[in-house]
Amino acid sequence: MSAHDETTATTTIPTDTDRLAAAAWSRVAEPTDAAACALIGVLGPAPAWQWLSDGADPAELLHGDLAQPARRVITQARERWLPRVGDATPEADLDHIIRLGGAYIVPGDPEWPEILTDCADAPWGLWVRGQRQRLRDLGEDTLALVGARAPTRYGINATHAITAEAARAGHGIISGGAYGIDTAALRTALAYDVAVASVFAGGLDRWYPAHNASLFDGLIASGVAISAYPPRSRPARWRFLDRNWLIAALSAGTVVVEASARSGALNTAAHVRELGRHVGAVPGPIDSVMSHGCHTLLREGAQLITSGRDASEMIRPLGATRPARLPKRRGLLDGLDAHAARTLDAMPVASAASVSAIVRAAGLSASDVMVALAHLELAGRIAREGSMYRRVPTPKD
Repeated sequence: MSAHDETTATTTIPTDTDRLAAAAWSRVAEPTDAAACALIGVLGPAPAWQWLSDGADPAELLHGDLAQPARRVITQARERWLPRVGDATPEADLDHIIRLGGAYIVPGDPEWPEILTDCADAPWGLWVRGQRQRLRDLGEDTLALVGARAPTRYGINATHAITAEAARAGHGIISGGAYGIDTAALRTALAYDVAVASVFAGGLDRWYPAHNASLFDGLIASGVAISAYPPRSRPARWRFLDRNWLIAALSAGTVVVEASARSGALNTAAHVRELGRHVGAVPGPIDSVMSHGCHTLLREGAQLITSGRDASEMIRPLGATRPARLPKRRGLLDGLDAHAARTLDAMPVASAASVSAIVRAAGLSASDVMVALAHLELAGRIAREGSMYRRVPTPKD
C-alpha cells in the first residue's frame, strides 16, 4: 500500500456538516487563533461551532472537569468570536467559491495537502481556485521563494534562475502573490509542468494586488490559488503575516531571495524555522539594502543558495532522486507559541507538577504560565490532576 493509500485509509471522510461548520469558523476566527485551533482540533468543527452558537459550558463540551485557566481562556475567546458570528454565512460562501470554479477543501478530502497533517496549528480548511488536485502535490518536494516587493534587477534575475532550475528538477513552487520576488517566481514556474501555488491574504473572489490579475488568471489555469479566508475577506495587514505561515507550512524549504532588514519575508523565514523546515538565503552585494535581511539569515545559519541546485539539495539528500520524507511524528514543542513551548518543556516528563514548580522551572511569570497551561490543556498536550499538571504522552515521550 502506498503512503497516499495509507493516509486515505485512516482519514475520516468529512461530512457536509463538518464542511459547513469549518467554513463558518473561517469567517469567525483568524486561521492562527490558537484557541480556535485547539478547540476545533479537540472537538471537530461541527461540535465546536455548536458550542459557539449555543453557549454551552466549556467543561460539558470537553466531557470532563476543565481547569479554571482553560475555562477562562476559552470563555474569553468566545467573547472575541461572538461579534463575528452574525457574519458567518457558510452556505453562501461555499456557493460563492463554487461559482468561481473553486472549492473549500478540509482535512479528509483527497486533495488535502498531506504535509499539513504534521502541523499542530494547521487551518481547518482551505479555500482554493484552479487545479485543486495540485494541492496533493505540495509538500516534501515543494520550494517556497519569497522576498522583496521592490527588488533590484539582481534579485529578479536570481529569482528567475533559481526557480527555473528548481522547476526543471521537478520541484513544486509556492509563493505569495505580491509584486517583486513573488511575481517573478510564479511567472517563471508557470512555464513548467510542476505544481505551482500562490497563497493569498484575503478572499479569492477579488485578486490582490489587482494589477497581477492576469498572472493569477494564468495561475488558476494550471496551478492553484489558496487562502485560509472565505470570499469577501479583505487582505488586512495582519493577514499577510498569517499568510506567510501557510506558505512556510506548505513547503519543505523556503528560499529568501532579497529582503531588507524589515522585510515580511523574514517573518516567513521565522515560521519556517518554527516548523522545523529548511531556510535558505541568496547572498547579495554587501552595500545593497535589499540584501541585508538575507545576510542576517545567513549569519543565523540559513543555507547559502546561489542556484536551483542549491535549493534542491537543501531539501533533498545529495544525489537522491526523491526527497527525504518529512518526519510524521509531531515534535514535543511543534506548533506552540514561545510561552506554551517553554512551559511544556519545563514540566517533568513522567510526573505531575504544581503551578508554582512549573513557574520556577520555566522562569516565567505566574500569569504567563497559567495562560500557557490553559492553551496546553485545550490542545490536549497536558492533563490536570487536582491542582497539579502532567504531560500527556506523545509517541516520542
